[in-house]
Amino acid sequence: EGGLSNFHARHRFGTCVLYQLPAGAGRRWSGRNPLARLAGNWEVGGIVTLQSGQPFTVNLAVDQSGTGAGQIEASDRPDVISDPYRAGPVPSHPNPACHTTAAQGGRAADLVGDPASWFNPCAFAAAPGRFGNAGRNALIGPGLANVDLLVLRDFPFGGDRRRLQLRFELFNLLNHPNFDLPDRVFDSPTFGRVLSANAFGSKPPRQIQLGLKYIF
Repeated sequence: EGGLSNFHARHRFGTCVLYQLPAGAGRRWSGRNPLARLAGNWEVGGIVTLQSGQPFTVNLAVDQSGTGAGQIEASDRPDVISDPYRAGPVPSHPNPACHTTAAQGGRAADLVGDPASWFNPCAFAAAPGRFGNAGRNALIGPGLANVDLLVLRDFPFGGDRRRLQLRFELFNLLNHPNFDLPDRVFDSPTFGRVLSANAFGSKPPRQIQLGLKYIF
């Protein structure tokens, strides 16, 4: 039962950048210069987040061991008989469908690390009457890559601190799909496939937001 935590991320990189254009009152480009008026009081920023995938456990939907332990603990798992991250047929698999790839009419993955087959489902086999030797959180799901962009401009009121701020924000600027964990249930017909990219609302596609803020 020893394994990685559910929230484990082997690698994570995050950075935030905010750049103030050198135009406007008290800056390099100031005065009545048309360029200074056009580009004055603008700021551009962004957040970049890159993260490795989270671990998950392959389990069964039936009481394979006959212990009645239930599926809340997900203690019944298949056996691992091959490298899940290696595509291709698994000749030692008891299911003949795993002796050929999906492109050939079988079940073995033609490639791995793809939403259609994140890992090779034929790397696992049923273990009747036993718990199975597949480890807890032994596989790693898709990673996360996200870029947010911020563009804003201040409109000051005279010489005091009051100002209007116009904000233009883009979340997931590149509209990059960040996939959820693949189907990990051994008995499922979609075992090993990634079925969603935002099932829990935490990995949305590109979103655009326009805001007006009064600062005083």
